[in-house]
Amino acid sequence: MQELSLNISHECEMQCLGCELSAQNSLSAKYLDNLISSGQFFNKFSKKKIINLYGGNPILNSSFSKLVTFLHKESVFIRVWSHLNISIDYLLKIKPYVNQWCFYFPYFDSIKYQEYVGRHKFGDFDSMVKEIVSEKINPVLYMEVKQDMLSELPSIIDYVLQRNVELWLFFYKKQFTSSIIKDIYYCSRYKNIFVIPCSTQLEVGCCRVPVSSNSSFERQLVYAKIVSFFKHFQTKFNIA
Repeated sequence: MQELSLNISHECEMQCLGCELSAQNSLSAKYLDNLISSGQFFNKFSKKKIINLYGGNPILNSSFSKLVTFLHKESVFIRVWSHLNISIDYLLKIKPYVNQWCFYFPYFDSIKYQEYVGRHKFGDFDSMVKEIVSEKINPVLYMEVKQDMLSELPSIIDYVLQRNVELWLFFYKKQFTSSIIKDIYYCSRYKNIFVIPCSTQLEVGCCRVPVSSNSSFERQLVYAKIVSFFKHFQTKFNIA
């Protein structure tokens, strides 16, 4: 695999439904700091082109800044999975060291959004999306497709197209029929919308991200982009 995924925090400001964050599954700040300071980081973790940092909120790990600065110097592509209940000032400060920011987008419906995350309003989420785009951070929004949001997919597509942001839709194949999966894939006909099927459930004790310590997310993402390319081609030339 060309990527490495590290769970570096069991802390989070949100109170998402069904959250099962566990300190047993995350790498502590002290542990990471010791690995970096002793020059042992790539002895413990083999060097990869891409490293995913997730949690919880990975930014809450007190060694986060030191870690991304170190990885940046080592020419690693750094992808951070977090949420938008976050300081824009901190994002701008750390921007030079992070290659890609992925922000959790659980629901488009404002009531469902707040019910799900607990401590954040959709209006605040939307304001942050606009502000981040204006600062040229170019975020990715990632969303797990659930049964109760299928009817909202057209509105979700309209939203991300209006905001001019990239959207990664991931879903678990066993939860949907083949006809519904076909409908989900239809979304990839649109610009910067990529559909990522997952065959295994999320790692226990982490946030709802489509990566884990033993995943091959990069392969899935490349496949999603290939599918999207051909969907665009079909749309352009009116091929069914």
